[in-house]
Amino acid sequence: MSFFDDDDSAPAPAGLREQALSNYRDLSGLAASQGRGEPDLQDPQLSFQLAQALPDLDFLHALLACRSETSRLKDLNHYLAAYIPRQRRIERVKHMAPTNGFGGGPSGL
Repeated sequence: MSFFDDDDSAPAPAGLREQALSNYRDLSGLAASQGRGEPDLQDPQLSFQLAQALPDLDFLHALLACRSETSRLKDLNHYLAAYIPRQRRIERVKHMAPTNGFGGGPSGL
C-alpha cells in the first residue's frame, strides 16, 4: 500500500477549519453519530478525521481522491450542510413514529 501527500501543502484557511469543526460537533450530537472522539486539531489532514463519521461511501471515496485539504474541507462543509438537517428530521420522525405523531402512546392502545 502506498500513501500520497496532498498536492497543495498550504494549510486550510482557519475559518474553513472552524466551520468544519462546528459541523462535526453538530454531527456528533446526532444519535447516529455519537461515540466519536475529539479530532486531533494538529492533524494537517483534519478532513479525514471529521469525515469518518459519515456512512456515505461514495462521498468518502471522493474525499480520498481529492488531493487538497482546503478542497476536502469545502466539500465536507457543503455535504454536511445538507446531511445534518436531513438526519435531524430522520431522528425526529423515528422518535415520533411510535407515538402516533401526537406524543401520546402507540395508536390502538
